[in-house]
Amino acid sequence: MLDDVKKEEPLFEGQVNEMPQFTLVFNGEEYQGVFIDGEVSWYHPQPTSVIGEKELDAIESKLEGLLKKNSD
Repeated sequence: MLDDVKKEEPLFEGQVNEMPQFTLVFNGEEYQGVFIDGEVSWYHPQPTSVIGEKELDAIESKLEGLLKKNSD
């Protein structure tokens, strides 16, 4: 399902509103986003247009686990 997830440099690094960024490759397509207040927020293009809601929920759950684990 998840081909590759790469944690990027945090957005606003060293500031109060610092947010982890990530790049996800899914079925050969690249998507990017940030992790804000415990939730995934996608940049454009958003995977919601090509990935079903149940599958996207599963992907976001895995991303949240990875990003939370890496931020501790």
